[in-house]
Order: sequence, then C-alpha cells, then structure tokens
Amino acid sequence: MSVTSRIEVAADPAAVWAVVSDLTRLGEWSPSHLGLTGPAPSPVVEGSEYTEKLRVLGMPNEIRWTVSTLEPGRRIVQDGQGPMGISVHGEYIVEASGDGAVVTLEQSFSGATLVAIRGQLEREVQGIQDTALERLRELLTAG
Repeated sequence: MSVTSRIEVAADPAAVWAVVSDLTRLGEWSPSHLGLTGPAPSPVVEGSEYTEKLRVLGMPNEIRWTVSTLEPGRRIVQDGQGPMGISVHGEYIVEASGDGAVVTLEQSFSGATLVAIRGQLEREVQGIQDTALERLRELLTAG
C-alpha cells in the first residue's frame, strides 16, 4: 500500500529543506507527530536512527526510523518498523519549481496485519500527509 501527497510552496527550496530535514520541527507541521523518544539526530545523515511517537488510527504508536538515503537539499528516504510487524518506507522530496518548491511525501506500508486495516489506514495516512503538507506550506509562507 502506498500513499503520495504533493504541494507547491511559495518559498525558497533551501528554506523548505531546512524545515523538512530538521526533526525537531516535525511537531510544527505534522499532525500525527507526538514527539521523539530520544534526542533528534542533528544533522540528519545516512544511517541516522530515531524513534518517533505518533498517533495513527486514534492510537499512539512508535516507529523506529533509519535514514537510508540522504540527498542534501533534495531528498530523505527512511525505513521504519512500526507496531504489529508493519514496515514503513517514507520519502520527503523537495524540488525547485518556478519561484518556489514542490514538496512530495510518499509512504508505503507492508506487513501481514495490513490486510485487516488497509483501507482505513490508507485513508487516514492520506489525510495526515495532506494536512502535514498544507501546514508546512502555511509555516513557510507565514509573515
């Protein structure tokens, strides 16, 4: 199961990247983010590991993330292990577009337990991603 969200932001791609790649700022724009269980890796590099607390399907969960690919200024790829044996693959992509940037968030999920919750999870994650990107745009264009 994969979910993709995309938004245009009227902000310099470097400014967008600075927010997207700063894990301490996730709570400013991600509606599901409840915090980290330890210090955020700073700066984020390939191999960085952290555990994120988040709310999905009305329940608090933890995902143990590992940054597998980092293209500074452009792309973060991370793989995570969540509850009930669910694996998550996530990508944040920032691309220049005219006078601003396009931000894409892609997540895919796998695991045997998805059979029972697939539709519900897909709808919820789509809503979370869309809201997160809208909040990101508001944060970057405020003022």
